[in-house]
Amino acid sequence: MLRIYSNHSMFRLIYRSMSSLPTYETLKLSQPKPHVTLVELNRPTKLNAMNKQLFDDLKTCFEQLSIDKTCRAIVLTGAGKAFSS
Repeated sequence: MLRIYSNHSMFRLIYRSMSSLPTYETLKLSQPKPHVTLVELNRPTKLNAMNKQLFDDLKTCFEQLSIDKTCRAIVLTGAGKAFSS
């Protein structure tokens, strides 16, 4: 059941959390808290080694987040055992 609150800012938060974030080949995005975007390097079998696709995805991701007025903080992390190699 979806509850819609009369408080408009609360509705925007609920809608934003339900809307899909952009998808990337080498990144995984999530929103653990309002106004916070978690960007995870998602190449754990390669220890998140940098390659052209990862650089392109990061560039596009940060360009999109830079114009997103609801994003106030970005947390960058790596999947698996290593942040990056």
